[in-house]
Amino acid sequence: LEPEERLCLLILSDGGEDASEVREFDLGTRAFVPGGFRLARSKQDVAWLDADTIVLGRDWGPGTLTQSGYAFVIKTLRRGAPLDQAHEIFRGQPTDVGVTPYSLFDAGTGRRAVLINRSVSFFEAETYALAPSGVVRLPLPLKSTVQGLTGGRLLFTLEQAWTPEPGGATYPQGA
Repeated sequence: LEPEERLCLLILSDGGEDASEVREFDLGTRAFVPGGFRLARSKQDVAWLDADTIVLGRDWGPGTLTQSGYAFVIKTLRRGAPLDQAHEIFRGQPTDVGVTPYSLFDAGTGRRAVLINRSVSFFEAETYALAPSGVVRLPLPLKSTVQGLTGGRLLFTLEQAWTPEPGGATYPQGA
């Protein structure tokens, strides 16, 4: 959890399987955080929203996994709250490959961006950002990869040529 980088979320899997347990760990004390975040074994992805909130996709019960067996429902969970009190913020489709939350931290500005990657196929994904007004889709091409956040700007690479505005400049694959 930036910028202090003292707390982290450990992803623990048995033999490297897709299902994992998530536990909050304090790097300063070198111990699991008493009463910290602890998510039972599931196919799941998790990211920090802030020191007391995580964003996660997991098996929430029947009808919440894609045909590939991954999450497509993303929720936020406050510290100390049980999973059944998590708040849904995004829902993909059962036909998606999977939907994954992640966060980026800009050390220069001290700002965090919480993003959601909706893999609509193995080669194409939509990128969404958690904004004060809710989740908004970013106008990125389906074949692009977010690389980082610096100076208040989102960096991404293109896996296909892209013309963001009709009649405007075209950026080549690899830009």
